Amino acid sequence: MKNLALVSLLLTSGFLVTAQTVDTKKINENVSQKNYIGALNEVNNVKKQIQKLATADLLLALPKTIGEYVLQPVAPTGSDVTASLSLQVSYVRHQDPNKTMTSTSATAATAMPSPMTPMTPGTVLMPGPNAIGLTGESANSIVVLISGNMNLANMLMMAHSGDEMSTMGQDLGEPIRIKGYRALLKMDPYSGATSQMVVGASFVQAIGKGEKDTNLVKSFLEQVDCDKLKAVFGE
Repeated sequence: MKNLALVSLLLTSGFLVTAQTVDTKKINENVSQKNYIGALNEVNNVKKQIQKLATADLLLALPKTIGEYVLQPVAPTGSDVTASLSLQVSYVRHQDPNKTMTSTSATAATAMPSPMTPMTPGTVLMPGPNAIGLTGESANSIVVLISGNMNLANMLMMAHSGDEMSTMGQDLGEPIRIKGYRALLKMDPYSGATSQMVVGASFVQAIGKGEKDTNLVKSFLEQVDCDKLKAVFGE
């Protein structure tokens, strides 16, 4: 029972995984030998396997291009992953000679840095509730965040509630619907053109660095494969 409890705790991490694609044999062997440290190390190894699977599935939900912007390659590393999945990727203008096309990395963290902390494209992490403006990317790039942390959708939810008292005078942006899902468009003078959407149990955000046209980031949301997102995060 202890063996099953460990594996169950691991796999209830908010995204789907096929049993035969994850090797949990060594976890059970270590637990049966009371080698709990070894078992925990193997749990982390399985988390890495799940991270790669989930990252691959999430990338399938994203368009390869947004207008003149091209999705940058994501190369998952062996870093640990938190219980709730998030993925950050970047799109850059393919004709920009000052932007080097380099492979990005997918890494994990236990907490999201502050909105002013630089981050690497392709990062798998657990964001904090206030991480709305993602920085660390140059102009002429679109930074996309997909997360199971629904605290990030507070602004979107308030905009759709129509409760002016809860906004405290904030300009929350334009509440709209895309494919029937609640979404938000906003021109942020600091972050750039921003779009957000809630799909099932996932939050999606696109920030166009240096972009002043919200139609561009809106077009990204229109191209997202919502069914694939729900397959990973659930309804």
